[in-house]
Amino acid sequence: MSRPNYADPRPARRAVAARELLLLLAALAHLGCASTPTPDVHSLPFRVALAPTDVAPFDLPEEDASSKRLAFTLEPKGLTEQIAEQLRLRHFDEVVELTGETDDWLSAAQNERADLLMTSRVDYSPSARPRINDRFFLNLPLFFLGGPACWFVNDRSYEYEAHVRVEFHDVQLSSTWPAAPGSELATVQDHDRVATLDFLDRARGPVPYFVSVVVPAGLLAKSSDAAGESLSERVTVQLAERLALQIEKWHSQLLSAAGHFPYDVVGWTVVETDEGLRFEGTVDVLLDLGAQVLGPCKIVSGDDELCEVQPVGESRGTVQGRNVLRTTVRATFQAPEGVSSVQLALEDAEGRRRTFTIDLSDTNARTIALTAGSESKAINVLKTPVADTFRPRGARAVAERAP
Repeated sequence: MSRPNYADPRPARRAVAARELLLLLAALAHLGCASTPTPDVHSLPFRVALAPTDVAPFDLPEEDASSKRLAFTLEPKGLTEQIAEQLRLRHFDEVVELTGETDDWLSAAQNERADLLMTSRVDYSPSARPRINDRFFLNLPLFFLGGPACWFVNDRSYEYEAHVRVEFHDVQLSSTWPAAPGSELATVQDHDRVATLDFLDRARGPVPYFVSVVVPAGLLAKSSDAAGESLSERVTVQLAERLALQIEKWHSQLLSAAGHFPYDVVGWTVVETDEGLRFEGTVDVLLDLGAQVLGPCKIVSGDDELCEVQPVGESRGTVQGRNVLRTTVRATFQAPEGVSSVQLALEDAEGRRRTFTIDLSDTNARTIALTAGSESKAINVLKTPVADTFRPRGARAVAERAP
């Protein structure tokens, strides 16, 4: 008779369970990655002039002011720099930070050859109420284990009030400054109420670190000078990042000039050829706004006109319920030496103008199919972030002619 095996089966079972758990986590991770689309970041074709941020602290209610709070300060220069960084990262290829003191930021933007002017204002409470958060209790096991691991957990929250308002103005369509109410292309607003700090953000000098051996880090240096400095930096970054996310919702408004201009740029490509740079684009003439045909269209560099852009095809249809005349335009031009961008300038029947910046720095380079079996390098490709819902009416009329 064989001897029974009294070996403990639990280690083997645990090993099997561990392997099954790892396989399950790997499968979930794969599904998560597969189901999460890569965000399509669109860089809008504008050179943006950013005016210095107007920062205004406001007084707190008496009951809040009397409580224990941590004072902090938001600096206009730091906010402007962070907003500019987020604009370059998420929205625009070219952002110019305007400096100096002036009552006419529109003229300053025109001097910078900007397409859009952006102004911003931040109203905030200059102090915050500190409190421990749920991470403090999750951090306690790390404290009992000892070591500096608990220093890296954002276990304290700071509650405050901050309100941001941003306005975008078209530099060419605007004529006076301050701009008339309702003339802005977009008004973006956001608010923020809480930021978190870890022990490293709050502690300075050796004493807090020695004390953190016997006292949980979340109870230390909660209202130190270092905490105030770190909170100022954290709130500055948070406001800029949150604002950048809100601006993304207004891309279509900025491209279409919010109904202030009768032409919508749908997209374009700029391709290197033996003859020069070949520009081909699509512009919708908004018939419902009274326009009949596309007006003068040029590619310019500063005050110099490089070429006229000619219409080569037209088709009537609708886009999101609006009657449009979709127009294909084309031109070939030589970029001046040392120039990294040029502008597409459109002019309506009333002489009003809009400009769009075409980046020629090769940062948007990609290979595109020009014809069947033919590929070429496009140094700039613009595709609007709004789904193209153009529906042609009747026979498509295309009148091809040399640009």
